[in-house]
Formats: sequence, C-alpha cells, structure tokens
Amino acid sequence: MGKGKKNANGNTRRFWNKREEEFLLNRVSDARNMRNKPFPMYDDWLLIFGKDRANGNLAEGLDESVAAIEREEAVEPEYYSPVMDFSLGADMAGDMDFSVPHNTPQSAAAAAAPQSAAAPSSSNIVGKKRGRASDGITKGLIQMAQAFGTFFEKNNTTMAEISQRMGYSQDLSNARKQVNEALKSLPLSIEERLKAASMIVDNPQRVDLFFSLKEEDEKIAWVFMLLGGLV
Repeated sequence: MGKGKKNANGNTRRFWNKREEEFLLNRVSDARNMRNKPFPMYDDWLLIFGKDRANGNLAEGLDESVAAIEREEAVEPEYYSPVMDFSLGADMAGDMDFSVPHNTPQSAAAAAAPQSAAAPSSSNIVGKKRGRASDGITKGLIQMAQAFGTFFEKNNTTMAEISQRMGYSQDLSNARKQVNEALKSLPLSIEERLKAASMIVDNPQRVDLFFSLKEEDEKIAWVFMLLGGLV
C-alpha cells in the first residue's frame, strides 16, 4: 500500500504505488481523475479507517468496553462453592463465645455451646433451590407427557372409528351388489325383482335385514311385504 509523504510545508500527501494504481484504475473507471491529487487528511483517515478499528452497529469504544467489564464484574453467578460454607462458618464463629466457665459440668458446657449445626448453610439453601427447580421441571414434563398421551388416545379412537366406518361402507357396497343375485333365487318376476332390489339398496337397514334372513321363506315373505308397502 502506498504511504503518505510530507512535502516542504510539512503536509502529508498520499502516494499510490504502481500496483495499487493499476488495480484502482481497472476497478473504478473514474479513478483516473484522482491522479496526482493530494490527500491532506491522510493521517486522520488512518485513525478513522485503520484496519484495527471496529465499525458498524457492534462497534465498541474504549469507554463502552470499560463499562461492559464493570457490568460483568458486578454480576455474580449463582453457584455453590465449599468456600462459601467455610466463610459462613468462620463469620458465625467470630460472633460466638466458645469459652467454658470453670467448675462447669460437662453436660452444662455442652448445653452452653452454640448449636452451630442448626444454622442453615449456603449449600442447603442452594440445594433447596435446585430441588424446587428440579421438581418444577419434572412436574412440567409429566404434564406434557399426559397431554401427549391424551392427544394420541383421542387420535387413535378417531382413527379406529374412521376405519370402522370405512369398513362398514365397503361391506355395504359389496352387499348391495349381491342383492340382485340373491333376489334371483326367489320366485319373483323381473319387474318385482328389480323393484325390490331398488327399494332394498336404497336403505342400508333394509340391506342388513335382507341378508340377516337365512331362510328362503322368510326372505320371500319380507320381500312381498316390502313390495306391498307394509314395511
């Protein structure tokens, strides 16, 4: 890259080297007009557009960097450390008197000693918080599993009903095709057979009833009742 050179007046001028000039002329058609033009603000441009200077929306100056560091130091992560127990016990011990009066029985001395074990430690507190959080997560997962189970159960029931209805529709269609063949075995005229077939296939209940009659006499009696308008 070309460097700035100072002239006799102490001002800095920007000079392009041969490679930069050829590259610029090839890429920018209007760059020929910049030949032999001075760049008096070159030093300031170096400060503003230096390759190590951040720019854009995420740019961060020195003051912003210091403020960010201070904010990070002010935020203390919540985690358990054995040092917390030790420091807590030391602070409590500093305010307690462990001296035993003279001529005091052992039982009285034991009663006079503070019950430091009853004081809750930070590990217990953190453990309780983690326990409550774990209970909440477990409860949420159980509720989610129950909701999914109910959803799939309803879907399975719906699919079973659809399959059953589709199967019944298929069976009914096949039964309708067999009505005319079944009527051919009965002593009916062509007109009576066609009329009876039309009346039977028009109603699914009639189709079911017709094929439920096993005896030929029963079918004949029922068909004549149907033709006579009695059923």
